[in-house]
Amino acid sequence: MMRRATRYCLHITTFIWIIGCGSGLPTDARQIAQPPQISPDYTGTVIPPNIAPLNFAIEEKGDDFVAHITGYAGDAIVVRSRTGDIRIPEDDWKTLLAHNKGKILSFVVYVFKQHRWHRFKAIQNRVAEESIDSHLVYRWMRSLHHFHERFYIVERSLDSFHEKTVLDNKSIGGGCMNCHTFLNGHTDTMTYQIRSSEFGLPMVLVQENTVTPVNTRTAGFSTSPAAFTSWHPSGELIAFSVNKVSPFEHTVGQTRGEWDDNSDLAVYHVAENRVTSNLGISDPSRRESWPAWSADGKRLYFSSAPKLPRTEFRKVRYDLMQISFDSESEEWGSPQVLISSDEAEMSLVEPRVSPDGKWVVFCGCEYGHMACFLKSSDLYVLNTDTGKHHELNINSRFSESWPSWSSNGRWIMFVSKRRDGLMSHVYFSYFDKNGQAHKPFILPQEDPRYYDSCAKTYNRPELAVEPIQITGSDLAKGICNPETKREPPKAFDRAVTKPSNAASGNESWRPVAEKSRGAH
Repeated sequence: MMRRATRYCLHITTFIWIIGCGSGLPTDARQIAQPPQISPDYTGTVIPPNIAPLNFAIEEKGDDFVAHITGYAGDAIVVRSRTGDIRIPEDDWKTLLAHNKGKILSFVVYVFKQHRWHRFKAIQNRVAEESIDSHLVYRWMRSLHHFHERFYIVERSLDSFHEKTVLDNKSIGGGCMNCHTFLNGHTDTMTYQIRSSEFGLPMVLVQENTVTPVNTRTAGFSTSPAAFTSWHPSGELIAFSVNKVSPFEHTVGQTRGEWDDNSDLAVYHVAENRVTSNLGISDPSRRESWPAWSADGKRLYFSSAPKLPRTEFRKVRYDLMQISFDSESEEWGSPQVLISSDEAEMSLVEPRVSPDGKWVVFCGCEYGHMACFLKSSDLYVLNTDTGKHHELNINSRFSESWPSWSSNGRWIMFVSKRRDGLMSHVYFSYFDKNGQAHKPFILPQEDPRYYDSCAKTYNRPELAVEPIQITGSDLAKGICNPETKREPPKAFDRAVTKPSNAASGNESWRPVAEKSRGAH
């Protein structure tokens, strides 16, 4: 509350200054050949036509500052500030964006110093034709290693600065809550995980704003709870991983990590309250994680690595895999290696498939499965038509992780630690039809200097096409009320759900290993 009050006061102060000083541009300004230094770096990028104002701070020494924002059409915006903090009026900004889809916006900065005005070279950003999804949902927390203190799932409107708390972990006894996932971007159908000493470790379903905790640990599949999830586009199935993980620290090289001792994949049948799996996605000799359905629901992408002892954690590298699936017959194909970790010389994790099915964005890191902990993690994209992949030109020298797509496939959202190497922040990049990503920009904030003092990290962000309707109190009640819990899902027999083309006892069939890898 204090922080919001402070922002409000700063906003009012700036607004009064603008009104009091008028909106005229400085005359007889001395031309500077280079663009000004601004923060955040909103320069030379592509922005959605429905994004919140790109408020920024002018990082040039001066006593007075003016920003002049113009487009191909529409009224120009002039903001004047004594501090260099440029807060763009929301209504004027929205109008200017609407008039300039597919066109260039020009930002000209004036700085008064040494008794005269200086006019810097214009900063130019292009407004895309395609919008980004209207809302962003993320976990907001302190960057702690082993302790769960108070943190939140927060929803942010991307065309404004409005945000609200969806769920406060205090309402579930202070436990962990994570990995929220929406069905095709629609928030009335979602799932997330709870880790609570008081209320257990359920996978929580929200369907038409009805909350149902599901205890997947008693499904006859694993003693570990569900972790990473992916909704089948039909809404009838949820692919999920079960991971036996433990965080750890060491003193040489990368100091923080997460060890996945054992992991498999399974599918939860929502209406039938049933869990099934398959040797191709739960091979006892392998670790499988990070499930992601294709947009048509006919393929499941995932990551898979051999089981190695903890002492060899730096050698654990995941292949990028796919396996076909027929949802009507529940028949699986044989798993295929799309990119071998041996050939790529890196671990390939966190795949997400574009809505048109043509691209798979994923993380490539030195080893392991948790990219957000690894400085080496970068973003790559696979062309499913050609089978070729390439590194995206939007990476930094710090960790990039948690990539995902907008519903129209034109925007990639991801988390990066590029500002300081410590805190994770949300970035957006325009992804064109040729498979090229454009210079990313950070999530805009009302306070231009917000990130300079932000001691929170943004975790597991997801785009949504609409706001979440269910209230936080209803979410908490659904978790805490024992009457909402489903009976444990029916157990399954792994042998019953083996690949349709694999004969029992056929030693030539290897779910992930030599047979698949040799073809690549």
